[in-house]
Amino acid sequence: MTVTNPEPLPPGEDTAFEPAIEPYCTVDGLKRRAKLLRSVLDPAKTIKLSRAQSTVLRCIGHATHDVFSGRRPPTPLFPAHVQRTDRRDYQRLREISTLSELLPDLELATIVEFVSSWNLVHWREVPLNQILHSDRLRDDQPSLLVGQSCQARAGITASQVLPRDIAFEEAKLSSYAMPSPVEQFMPPTIDFASEKAVALATLASLSSRGFAYCVTARVYGFASWADLEASFKLASRSRFDEEVTARESSRRRKWQAQALEALLSLDHFSAIELISVWKPTSSSLRYGGNLSWNAYPERRAPKTDSRQSARIIGTLSAKSRTADQS
Repeated sequence: MTVTNPEPLPPGEDTAFEPAIEPYCTVDGLKRRAKLLRSVLDPAKTIKLSRAQSTVLRCIGHATHDVFSGRRPPTPLFPAHVQRTDRRDYQRLREISTLSELLPDLELATIVEFVSSWNLVHWREVPLNQILHSDRLRDDQPSLLVGQSCQARAGITASQVLPRDIAFEEAKLSSYAMPSPVEQFMPPTIDFASEKAVALATLASLSSRGFAYCVTARVYGFASWADLEASFKLASRSRFDEEVTARESSRRRKWQAQALEALLSLDHFSAIELISVWKPTSSSLRYGGNLSWNAYPERRAPKTDSRQSARIIGTLSAKSRTADQS
């Protein structure tokens, strides 16, 4: 029997369908690893949770809390010189080095043992041709956000691109006379505030979703949506309505109603009714009920009909959310 050498394949095609090992993480998983880090390596809790979370992000190549606020995906990043086949070893060394900087007095052997069972990054097999195809798409297609004025400040909340008319609506609202806020309500995540804004647009039948974002930021006591994003601090959320005293809740709701009166040109009772249905500072993401407004056409308030507002159902969760885009 004659054996002939097979014809060589073009470069790259011989491995195109072989699986490659790709790293991935989840936001919930990263938060759990931060708590595990404190409980195992710092049982005395001398390190704040926010610092532990920052360390976890550094371990996957991120330098900010944009991952936890939902503005960036929790994908591990690697320097350009690190080959795909070397990423696993690089990730292990990066974790050991970063934790050693956080805990310089801890023995290296203890950190190495912890990293071996920490499982900060998960690895899965992905067809190499799928990875190469995705890489080509990222290289060839410009970002949909390039050139948008809100990119640098706001960018993406979870999987939702912020409305493009935010800057336009902010400019129009700059001339509105607002009562002085009684507090600045810090939401648990930017995603939470975004979802409240989407709910307001639905409940109040607002024609501009960007306007709903601007109103939400002001009801939270910030000068604008950009100000809310710039001021956001992880693990520093304000207390929800369910967690404050009746007196404080009444004071909060009174000011929120005054803000809606000014921003939506509502009468006092309509503003109170909207606050009771929308619940902007409640942990609940469940909305429903009838709004019985007698609004005038020139108002920027909800439309005058008796139909029941759309029911939006959800529960507060650390998982990223995806809302309908405008």
